[in-house]
Parts: sequence; structure tokens; C-alpha cells
Amino acid sequence: MPSWRRLNERRLTKKQVAGLLTAGAIPLEELSQIILGPSSQLEISYAGLDVASQYIDDVGCERAQREIYDHLVAYVGEVIRVRTEGRWMMAMGTEPYPYIAASEHSPIMPVNVLWSEVSGLDRANLRREAANEVRRARAKY
Repeated sequence: MPSWRRLNERRLTKKQVAGLLTAGAIPLEELSQIILGPSSQLEISYAGLDVASQYIDDVGCERAQREIYDHLVAYVGEVIRVRTEGRWMMAMGTEPYPYIAASEHSPIMPVNVLWSEVSGLDRANLRREAANEVRRARAKY
């Protein structure tokens, strides 16, 4: 599994990650412009995950990993946070990583959703994998 702070062209800085967690802001505007163009806004919903999945399929997994991986982790996490009424947290250790803390769930890992969907040969399905991650976290609780 890759590090949350992986090197890529649009890597979030440590300061941006801190801002993400304290202010609840994610780079949605930039991600929306990349995926939909300048005139549209990406929804914080499972339907929005379908749009992001299609974009990953269109540009290819390698390019998505290289260019917008961290943005997608943040976006998937925000969809999960809203759905579960959770909050962003940062696990601090050897490899810090963000997760969603929600009532009656073990930590929910948006990075797991991305890693499983952009690492394989199958079509990306962020909606399905986000729902599976939430179910796993609920089952472990």
C-alpha cells in the first residue's frame, strides 16, 4: 500500500493535509476542474464517486495515481465522512495517514478505497469500494 504522502505532481503538502483535517476543506474545486472542467462542481455523494470512477477509467490508473491520487483520497474520504457523519482524523506514527472516525465504526480508510481501485486491471468503482470500506469498518466495530 502506498504512503499517503506519496510523491506526485499534485501532492498535497503537509500544511494542506493539516488544513484538510482542521478546517474540513478538501481540494474539491481543483479536482472538479480536472474531472468536469471549470464550469461544474463535483458532488459530495456516491453519484460523484461514479463520475470520478469514470474519469479514472478515461485517463488510466497510472495517470490518476500520478496526478490526483491525494485529491481523490481526500474526495472519497469526504464522501464517506458526510455519509457516516464522521470527522477527519490523522493517525500519527511512522507513516501518518488520514482516516474517518464515525460513531459505531472502526477507523474508515479512504486510502484503502483508492488503492484497491487504482491498482488493478478492472474498471474503477469508487462507489462500490467506498460502501465496502464503510461496511468493513462497521462490522469490525
